[in-house]
Amino acid sequence: MAQRVARIEPIAPFQFFNEGVTAYRQGKYSTAKDLFEREVKRAPYYDEFHFWLAASLLKLGEIGEAREQLSLAAETSTRKDTRNLYNAKLAHLRQLGMR
Repeated sequence: MAQRVARIEPIAPFQFFNEGVTAYRQGKYSTAKDLFEREVKRAPYYDEFHFWLAASLLKLGEIGEAREQLSLAAETSTRKDTRNLYNAKLAHLRQLGMR
């Protein structure tokens, strides 16, 4: 059964996400960005992937792309409180002049 599942989905769900969080916490923002981008490609509807990609982009100084991903995080979020949080973060970036 495990072999059959591996053929259907060779990469475990959240694998790139978990590796990306680890890389981010180690300060390896470029690696984290690459991993989160891969996860976003697999599941573009999952807000947290967009959020972490935005955080990595922000650390790399890619402000415009970070805002774009944060907007996508807000759009794809299914929870109002989380959407409000993402929108507040976007507003804060605007307030700081990070357009």
